[in-house]
Amino acid sequence: MEDGEQIHIGKWNLLGNEWDCYLLNPQDSELNKEHSWGRANEVNQKIFINAKLKSDSREETLLHELLHIINYRLDLDFNEHTIAQLATILYPVLVEADLWKSISWPDKEEQSP
Repeated sequence: MEDGEQIHIGKWNLLGNEWDCYLLNPQDSELNKEHSWGRANEVNQKIFINAKLKSDSREETLLHELLHIINYRLDLDFNEHTIAQLATILYPVLVEADLWKSISWPDKEEQSP
């Protein structure tokens, strides 16, 4: 994946707004730092996921970012720890229900945890 390249992986309606989701190189400025797994951009209504993550980590990161959006939009005042725990608890339920099947993640050789 080239620097600055974005791979569009989906669009979802969340709380009345359309959100586009993209895979990005971890060095991309939208992710801000090499070790960032994902980020939700409220201004542009875009979600960015680190392209080097494995598919299951991408899915859990997407869920994590969706929870950040819900937290922000509904003014729930959850901290990062609460959001991370909710994502960890909900992710296996969504996997079991096969709710991730609509997303076709491009396979990348350079994936990490």
